[in-house]
Amino acid sequence: MQNKLVYVGFAYSHHRGTHAGYHQICNYLDYDYVISADNYMDKLEKEVTLCGRFLRKIRRFIFCGYSEIPFFLFHCFFLAVFRGHMTFHFIYGENLLKHYFPLLHVRGCKVICTYHQPFDFFSATSERIDILKKIDHIILVGKAEIHRFEEATGKKNVSFIPHGICSDFYCSNPNIKRERMVLTVGNWLRDYEFADKVYHNLLDQTSDLEIVIVANKDKETYIMPNSRIHFLTGITDEELRDLYRKTACLFLPLVRYTANNALLEACAVGCPTFIASNEPDNSYIPSENIYLEKLDEATVVQRILKILDNDYNFSGQSQLESFVRRNYSWKTVAAEVRSVLENL
Repeated sequence: MQNKLVYVGFAYSHHRGTHAGYHQICNYLDYDYVISADNYMDKLEKEVTLCGRFLRKIRRFIFCGYSEIPFFLFHCFFLAVFRGHMTFHFIYGENLLKHYFPLLHVRGCKVICTYHQPFDFFSATSERIDILKKIDHIILVGKAEIHRFEEATGKKNVSFIPHGICSDFYCSNPNIKRERMVLTVGNWLRDYEFADKVYHNLLDQTSDLEIVIVANKDKETYIMPNSRIHFLTGITDEELRDLYRKTACLFLPLVRYTANNALLEACAVGCPTFIASNEPDNSYIPSENIYLEKLDEATVVQRILKILDNDYNFSGQSQLESFVRRNYSWKTVAAEVRSVLENL
């Protein structure tokens, strides 16, 4: 008997109403049931009073580590116990499955988690490792740590399936001319302390360069003010796409280089992309189509200056666009995920 497919997920608040976020898979994979955890995550993001924090501790004790009532999980239990033969796909397993619940495995049900965090996040506690051992399959959005997860599970039950992108929206426009601008986008795993040093070094060596940063407001505290550094937050997808199309270089200073929306969006637009990271996981873009260096200020600055002056070998934006469109459209990614879910 073929199991029904169940989406269990949410959209981060800053991804709602945009083309970003892993929750987009729900629009391309025809799940039989959709269980939203948006309300649960919204409550977690809200600031609470001292009394509210106390109540959260009580709920965390009662609900096995969940500081808000996990109604989405009760919905899963209902389907497992009263319907049976369900395959639950937790699209952000690290956020939504904090403990192993045997009720999720009754009556032929299976549990699959897509994980976005590095292995060190899980190895930090025995409870997280315990979850890894008991779920049926793990989907990673980067391939570098497959062996570490399989060592933890003791099974060959880990797949690499990349993050997707809305490739119909993120595309190039030959009528837009690139400008002497360095663009940085994103929040997660970004090293803005390092980036700030690079920005001011670049500005000291140029007179016409502009720096544009698109990130959450709290990241602005890492950046020393300068009239040529522009910090943007809350912009539309159309505005972001135009920035990708105009910039001479997308600069991503990463604590860890793995899947992120900015990388795929920029590459789909054909934007020259430079990544600085001491922990590279180049699971996505061929090395000839991307610039990659360690977090060394002098080296990074010189590489960016070469990109700005078009003095660096690059195999071509059109090749990069077609590669991303062919491999990372949500339609392609959803088909790969469906194949894993249906063949367990």
